[in-house]
Amino acid sequence: MIHKYFQHISKIMAAESEMLQIFYKRHHGKLGEGREILLQRFLSTYLPKRFGVGSGFALLSGTDISTEQDIVIYDALNNPVFFSECRSAIFPPSAIQALIEVKSSLNKTELKKTVQKTSLVKQELRKAPSILLLEPPHLMEPLVCLFAYSDSDLPSIKETLISLQRDITETDRLDLVCILNEGVISSGTYFNVSKFGELNSPYARSMTPERRNEILTKYPDKVLAYRLRENSLLVFYYWLLSYIIRRPVIIPDIIWYAPSDYVWGKEC
Repeated sequence: MIHKYFQHISKIMAAESEMLQIFYKRHHGKLGEGREILLQRFLSTYLPKRFGVGSGFALLSGTDISTEQDIVIYDALNNPVFFSECRSAIFPPSAIQALIEVKSSLNKTELKKTVQKTSLVKQELRKAPSILLLEPPHLMEPLVCLFAYSDSDLPSIKETLISLQRDITETDRLDLVCILNEGVISSGTYFNVSKFGELNSPYARSMTPERRNEILTKYPDKVLAYRLRENSLLVFYYWLLSYIIRRPVIIPDIIWYAPSDYVWGKEC
């Protein structure tokens, strides 16, 4: 029954996306914004309430922020959000659970831009200070995903993604790609965790060299694609949720953002 439920939601999102195309065909910025809101609404409705859904920037230092992120899934219980009332809020990296780039259409040019943006933001987020509250430090990396509304050719997108990411470190790659009513692709950190297990987990420790080689033989580029049609949205949601819900509690090291020579006051 659940799969039917999500199939209907997927159809509704596709229909609303088409309606936006009709009304905003000459206003590409508003069209893109409308499609971002459709996905934000879906995630806000179906993710557990400990997660917030917004858009904006990651706070990288006391004076620097990241490139703008279409959708930010964040820890709404343990982290502050700055300018939260604005459309483009500012999030400490410790709050960020996943970032999602939203595209109306997906071609090689758009995919290349997203791959480059993903690599940059992942590297930037690792440099930001944070305090781990729970041990062990598993699943520390937030996911970076791409969601597209266009009816793109999944095998072609997969091969293009492999080509674009070949010289990029695995941890800096896109994690999930969802093409609505077409399919889902996994790579990067998500692929490694889903196939080889979390670092030092019982599953990872029990994996034999033979099994690992079997996986690498089947997926030499560490990219997996499923043509799922009307089930694409549900699988994307499930994969996303299954990862972020197991991430540890992390809070920002707020004091670090001040200049090193900043004088806070003096002892009395």
